[in-house]
Amino acid sequence: MAERVRLWKIGGNDQLQEIQAAKLSLERRIENWIADEIEILDPNLLLIGRQVHTSSNKIIDLLCIDGEGRLSIVELKRGLASRQVTGQALDYASWIRARTASEINQIAARHFGSEQAFKNAFREKFFKLPELNTEDHSILLVVTDIDESTHRIIRYLSEKHIDIRAVQFHIFRSDDGIEQLVRTYVVDFPMINKPPNRTSITERLPTISNEEAKRFFVTKSEHETNQNHTALAYRVADTIRWYVEPRTAFALVTQIGRFSEDEQMWSGNLSRADVKPVRRNNNLKFLLWSNSDFQFFEGFVNRLPMPITWSGGASEE
Repeated sequence: MAERVRLWKIGGNDQLQEIQAAKLSLERRIENWIADEIEILDPNLLLIGRQVHTSSNKIIDLLCIDGEGRLSIVELKRGLASRQVTGQALDYASWIRARTASEINQIAARHFGSEQAFKNAFREKFFKLPELNTEDHSILLVVTDIDESTHRIIRYLSEKHIDIRAVQFHIFRSDDGIEQLVRTYVVDFPMINKPPNRTSITERLPTISNEEAKRFFVTKSEHETNQNHTALAYRVADTIRWYVEPRTAFALVTQIGRFSEDEQMWSGNLSRADVKPVRRNNNLKFLLWSNSDFQFFEGFVNRLPMPITWSGGASEE
C-alpha cells in the first residue's frame, strides 16, 4: 500500500505545524487542473482529447500523446480506486490499440479545432510530429485513494512490461484557507521495466525507413551513447553537448546548451530548416535527414571551427 502523505508548514522560530489533508471535492476539479496544466501529471505529455467516446459508448477521461507519438490514456477516479478501475482502463487501452493513426488525428483535430492546430501545438511543445503509435501506449490512473488489491495489480502489470501507473493527488488546506496540491506515484517511472526495443539503438535499427540514417547509426556501433543506449553522445572536452537519436525517417539531435548564432548556423547548412529552441532548458533540437546532413554534423562537432562559448543547457535524459 502507498504510504500516507503528510505535509507541514514551517512557521516562526522554525516551528512545524502540520497541515491537515482535505478531500478532493469533485472529480471534475482535478480533471480541469490536469487539462489546464498537464505538467502536474507529466511534463512530457500533450493533451489531445477530453471525454473521448469509444465505440462501446464508454468515455476516456483524457487522451494524451508524448514526444515520440505514444498515446497515454488518463482515467480519473475520485475516492477509493478499486480493481474495476484497472479493468476499465485496460478496456480503453484495447480500444486505443485498434485505432488507426487517422482516427487519432481526428480526435486531436476535434480537440484543437483542426489537424493543423494539433500539429502546431505538438511542434511548439516537442518537435516534428512523428508517426502515431497506437500499439505502444501507457495508462495513467489518477486517484485520491487506492485499495491494496489495485495497488498489487498495477505493480504486477508494470513488471510484465505494461506501462500502467497510478498517480495520487492529495489536497491540503491550511488554517488560512490556502489549498496545496501534492502528487505521488504508486508505481514510479524508474520502477517500470520498459521493453528493450524502446531503449536500444540496435533494436530501433529495423524500424528506420531512412536508409542514409540507418547507415549512419550502423557505422556508430562502437560510439559513445547515453546511459540508456537510446542516443549517440558527442562531447566538447569532457561535456556532452549533442545527443543523436534515431527516428523512423530522420535522426533527432538535441544540443545541450547554446552558442552564438547556432540556430542560424544549423538552419543554413542542413537540408531542411527543422531547428527549434527548447526554452525550458536552453537547449536546441534539429533533424538530420540526408547523407550531407550527417556529414556536416559530424564535421562540425568533431572539428569545431572556432572556440565556442556555451550558455545554459541541461541534459534531458
